[in-house]
Formats: sequence, structure tokens, C-alpha cells
Amino acid sequence: MNAPALETHNLSVSYRGKPVLQGVDLAIPAGSLTGLMGPNGAGKSTLLKTLIGEIRPDSGWARLLGEPLARVLGRVGYVPQRESIDWDFPVSVLDVALMGTARDLGWFGRPGRGHRRRAMDALEQTGMADFAGRRIGELSGGQQQRAFLARALAQDADIYLMDEPLAGVDAATERAIIALLGTMRDAGKTVVVVHHDLRTAGRYFDRLVLLNLRVVAHGPADDVMRRELLEKAYGGKLTLLSEVAAREVRGGEGREP
Repeated sequence: MNAPALETHNLSVSYRGKPVLQGVDLAIPAGSLTGLMGPNGAGKSTLLKTLIGEIRPDSGWARLLGEPLARVLGRVGYVPQRESIDWDFPVSVLDVALMGTARDLGWFGRPGRGHRRRAMDALEQTGMADFAGRRIGELSGGQQQRAFLARALAQDADIYLMDEPLAGVDAATERAIIALLGTMRDAGKTVVVVHHDLRTAGRYFDRLVLLNLRVVAHGPADDVMRRELLEKAYGGKLTLLSEVAAREVRGGEGREP
């Protein structure tokens, strides 16, 4: 297994005295595509926000690329949930992609030809080049998601943390995003994705983390997608969807190859 690109030890976070994460221990290898899963309120988004320094933990530590976040911040790309973004902000799709080059510009630098080329290359990769001049608020949900993926790509980070990039997108966009994430992984990037669909988790990701306040399980997807671990993570919230996923993992009879 590759050396950890992302590692946490005894990481704990609370809101107003209520525990949200408790004693989270993780080691995610470099060059892997990892799905972060668990029921609503399990702490998935909180974990990502803690890793990027937006939330201060109560205890424990996190290291990215073997270093504290402050030393490698420019090498970490973050894609937030769509609901947390002000889509009425008057910027173009190209402006959004150019935000990914900000670490090279300093406080008062202006993007040059090379930065614009990098941003346009990222838009090409995400299928959004034809929308470069369009206002971000005029796009569909799937197009907006692709634009923010382009921003992350333009950053050329080593680790990408993505909070539900597949939420609310159509099937074609979902396939395109998953293909792009696989390409990033194959290029040596480490990608961690909050995901909610247990039916697709085993196919989409190399590795999975089941989280519910604590880490229930993490490792290769085939090892984690087991009925007893899903029940432990989801408990009474284990839905019909989860039941279907568990049956697929357990048996597989009648499935197409």
C-alpha cells in the first residue's frame, strides 16, 4: 500500500458541546480514489472542513502529504457542496476556473495568458469550455458542479476533497465526473469524495470509509461493502437502498457482468 497522503489520529470535533466527530483515525494512501460514506449527520462534511482548516478540532491531528495543513495548503483542492455556494455572485465560468490558479498569483497578481490557458484546459477536461463566458448562475446544477471541478483541476493540487460532487446531477454528468475522477487518480492524485449512493459505491471507488461519528470501517471497497459493516454504520437508518446494495455485495446472482 502507498504511504498515506491523508492521515488523522484521534480527531474529534464538537458543535456547541455536541460531538460531531469522535476519535477519527484514518490513513488514506496516495493515488487512491476514496468514497466517504455514512448517514445524514454522520460528520462527513465536518471531516472535510476540518481537514482544510475551516473547522478547528477539539483534539487530535490531521496530516496531508505528511505535513500539517498550513504547510501544504496550496496542494489541497476542495470542492464544497453546491448548497453552500452563492450562485448569484456575478462571475463567469472562466472566472471560476481561474480561481484555481490563485495560489500562483499572490495577493494582487492578475492572471496572465498561462493561467488562462490552464483554466481553459480544465474547462475542456470537464466539458465546460463552450460555457466559459456564461454566468455561473445561469447553468444547470450539473454544469455548475463541473465548473467547480474545473476550478479544482486548474489548481493542479495533489489531494482533492470533494463534498458530494454527484449530488443532483443527471446520469450523463455523473458518468463524466466519475471518469474524470478516475483519470485524476491514474495521474497520481489522491481524491476523497463524500458520496451517498450505496448502489454505486463499490463500482466507483477503490476504497471506502464508513463514518458515523466514528470510523466504522475503512479499506478496499470490497472489504468495506459488507452487510454487517453497513448495518453498523447506518443502524436504524439503513434504507431499502442500503438493503439492495448489501444484497448485491453478498450474492450477486443475476447481476450483469
